[in-house]
Amino acid sequence: AHLGNNSVAYFEIVRWFTDTFGLYEWSLRLPSLLAGVALVPGTWFVARRWNCSATNSLLAAALVAMDSNAIFFAVEARVYALLQIVSLIHLFLFTELIERQNRLLVWTLWIASGIALFHLHCTTALIFGAEAVACAILLATRRELKTHWFYLLLGGCMIDLAMLPAAGLLR
Repeated sequence: AHLGNNSVAYFEIVRWFTDTFGLYEWSLRLPSLLAGVALVPGTWFVARRWNCSATNSLLAAALVAMDSNAIFFAVEARVYALLQIVSLIHLFLFTELIERQNRLLVWTLWIASGIALFHLHCTTALIFGAEAVACAILLATRRELKTHWFYLLLGGCMIDLAMLPAAGLLR
C-alpha cells in the first residue's frame, strides 16, 4: 500500500477476513471472491432497473460472468473485484438520483459509496469527474434532474472533503 495507489481501507477489510477465518490463501482471496460473485447478480439487477429486458439483463450478467478480467479480479487477493462492485453500486445510485424521486437514504448511500470507492483506490476519483460532466450536460440540455443540482453538488463536495486525508495518493 505504501508504494502503490491503494489506501489502507482494502487491507483493513482483508485483515478482518484473516482475523476471522485465519491466515490462509483462501481467506486472503475471499473478499475478492465475494465481490466478484456479487457482481453478476448486481449487474442483472442494475440492468433490469435501467429498464432493460429480462433477456438483455441476463446477457449483461452472463457477459460479466464470462469476462476474463472479472474472473481474474475475483480470484486475486487484490482490490479490483471490490472496486467493480462498489463502482456498480455507486453509479446505480447516481442514476437513481438523476432519474427517480429519491429519499435521503439514496443520496446518503451515494455519498458513502463514493467515499468508499476513493478510499479503496484513488483512481476511482475519475468517476466523480464523469458524474460532474454528466450533470453539466444534463443541465445544459435542460433535462429535468429528479434530485436538485444543489444536492448533487453538496454530495460531491462531501465526497471531496472525505478524500482530503488520502489526497496524497493522487500524486
